[in-house]
Amino acid sequence: MKGSIILIEDLEITLELMKCFLEKAGFKNIVVFESPLAALHQIEQGLKPSVIITDYRMPEMTGVELLESVSAIYKNIPSIIITGDPGSVYDRGKYEIVEKGGIDFFYDLVKKVKQLYLKPDKFSHIQENNKVKRQKCISKN
Repeated sequence: MKGSIILIEDLEITLELMKCFLEKAGFKNIVVFESPLAALHQIEQGLKPSVIITDYRMPEMTGVELLESVSAIYKNIPSIIITGDPGSVYDRGKYEIVEKGGIDFFYDLVKKVKQLYLKPDKFSHIQENNKVKRQKCISKN
């Protein structure tokens, strides 16, 4: 059984929308945190991530700092950093990056999670009904 998809984002609306889009894409066991320190604490207590999705800029620590701390506990956890300014992420080659902003942000995020979480042959249908899924999440919030 796969572990959790962990989302860390200090902006609540973005966090909820990311969760909504991932659920609409069929993902289960999504654990959300507004605080990177709270997420790190839960991981230290045994929460096993399959994928970590984290904002880059947060008040308590950066997403890179969080992922470096997690890597001391679990090696080779697939990770995605979301940011409005991809050029500001140091060590960019080490992490997957999805740029915030624009209508395709959530689509790009789901696509990247599917690439990391599932076998490549299982996400070929990703573009089907994408517009409908967007509308359901947007109208929900």
